[in-house]
Amino acid sequence: MVVPFFPDSPPLSKEEIAIRKAEDDAFEQRYEAIFAQIAPALMTEHYGWSFILEPGSGDYFIYPEPEVCF
Repeated sequence: MVVPFFPDSPPLSKEEIAIRKAEDDAFEQRYEAIFAQIAPALMTEHYGWSFILEPGSGDYFIYPEPEVCF
């Protein structure tokens, strides 16, 4: 039996599920495009560092200790 995360909320319609999937896919595409641009420089200058990338703005934060980024 699957237990919903929010049992008091109505289930999503197929249309809403499709909208959310499209939004997730668009977010992932923006992320991958920005990552492809910045990754080569980051990997040569800061290999092994952790980073956070914000696909909406293209801003990113890097730091050698993963705890700071996550």
